[in-house]
Amino acid sequence: MEIHGYLLLHNIAKPKNMGMIIRNAAAFNIKTVFIIGKQTQKRKFEIVEGFKFFGNHGTQQQMEFIIFPSLREAKEHFVKNGLFVCGVEIGETSENIVKHPFRGNTVFFMGNEGTGLIPEHRQICDHFVYIPQYTEKTASLNVSVASGIIFHHFALWAGYKQVEIIGEKFQKQQQQEEEVPIIKKQDIQE
Repeated sequence: MEIHGYLLLHNIAKPKNMGMIIRNAAAFNIKTVFIIGKQTQKRKFEIVEGFKFFGNHGTQQQMEFIIFPSLREAKEHFVKNGLFVCGVEIGETSENIVKHPFRGNTVFFMGNEGTGLIPEHRQICDHFVYIPQYTEKTASLNVSVASGIIFHHFALWAGYKQVEIIGEKFQKQQQQEEEVPIIKKQDIQE
């Protein structure tokens, strides 16, 4: 049985970070991106009100997006489908990512650049991980950098196979340009 990684986006402040997180998700085989928000008319780089994906370099078009109107509805979906929510946050109860403390199909919830995961976010998490640092020169990593490290460790733990290298890339540019995004609004049965 293949293990899947997922991403939950809510409250990321900078559009460039959003795009780079999506690019990391595509590179490390994250299956679906869940977004909390209201779907907009399709505008360039925006599928949900307030969520812009600058910096994704075409990877947004290859990802599946599911939109939930609230965190509560997202959490109900995760529980119903046996998905563990892993908060990425520095804290006393967080586990070191190097130990690969994953529990199965996992939804990663990245904290905001300034405030991290707020209490409302922490409440839906089943467990937390952090990325160790080896100096005190900075308090934390940029959220998009952190996402790449987290997703890479999950891919290693899940046993994902590296894709073929073509030239100096892992994918043909032509293939990347031909893909179209999959956008769904999740209908939750009450």
